Amino acid sequence: MTDAVSRFVSNATAAGSEVVELKTLGECFKRVVEVLQVEGVKHVSVQPSSATAPLYEMLRGMGYNVVSPAAGIKPLSVVEAGISPAELGIAETGTVVVATDSEAARLVSALPLINIILLDKSNIIESLVDAHRWVRGFISKGYAVSFITGPSKTGDIELKMVKGVHGPHRVLVFIHES
Repeated sequence: MTDAVSRFVSNATAAGSEVVELKTLGECFKRVVEVLQVEGVKHVSVQPSSATAPLYEMLRGMGYNVVSPAAGIKPLSVVEAGISPAELGIAETGTVVVATDSEAARLVSALPLINIILLDKSNIIESLVDAHRWVRGFISKGYAVSFITGPSKTGDIELKMVKGVHGPHRVLVFIHES
């Protein structure tokens, strides 16, 4: 494990994410199905990408109600788990960066109680400063960019940290090799 990967895992875990390192994207897909089964998920949304296309078809074939992000907020509001590919992992903070080509696709990682993120190990970088160039590129293409550091949390309620008030209660990051 490289220093950046090890720092990412440590910091993401400290932020409340559940991080699992796997060899292949196929192993990630199997782990996704295990999580969905254990959690009793029936409705899922998959952010469209070349990496997630096989997973989308696999889940539909298994009988899951796979809701398209293009369906809008009302159909997405019943989704229990969202699955997104990450563009980057930032070791310094344990943050994943998810870029989507629409605001609707952004909801896949923001609305469901379970957020599953697929991260290619080769896309883990050291710092937020290193991420700047990448993020500027996504924004210049009109992408919506989300920085996700663990489950939803707020310190607004009586100045105490409360998790899961809005957005995902659980963030799972499956790291795979290219």
